[in-house]
Amino acid sequence: MVESVRIPKIFFQKRAEVKIKCTLPITSIPVPPTNSFPNSSRPTTSKPFSALTRVNWLSLLLRAYITQLCKQKNMTVSKVLDKADIGTSFGYAIFNGSRKPSRDTVLKLAIAFGLALDDTQKLLSAAGFGGLYPKIKRDAVIIYTIQRGYTLFQIQDELTRQQLTELGAADHDRR
Repeated sequence: MVESVRIPKIFFQKRAEVKIKCTLPITSIPVPPTNSFPNSSRPTTSKPFSALTRVNWLSLLLRAYITQLCKQKNMTVSKVLDKADIGTSFGYAIFNGSRKPSRDTVLKLAIAFGLALDDTQKLLSAAGFGGLYPKIKRDAVIIYTIQRGYTLFQIQDELTRQQLTELGAADHDRR
């Protein structure tokens, strides 16, 4: 027997744009030295600070997060990219913040780092993607395999066995 649930009208109203709050320390955001700006003691930019786009903030957050993960797990960037089956030029561009990865690529990075499910959800969020949702069959298989510590290739096999799209099959991030 299914009970009906009354949803308040507030859920159907348009929500205001969510502003991202940067939790990075000021020292982690690169600023050119002041001597590179002639006749000025402070650097100037063509855009005001508030004009940074959401994508720029997200790439800064993702870049800082995956760099921190590399340090915590004692892994080199090349080792992570190799375990994630991501091409080196595209992978280094992700780590430098110059390219934005797809959701599948972020999942492949999480698997390469050996992250638990909650840390995988955080990494997806830092990249600006929604988390894994268990009511979607593909996501449910990925959740199941991450919880059991499968490798990327075991996850790909399980997705193929379930006749679902492999991670990164539509991306151009393979070697």
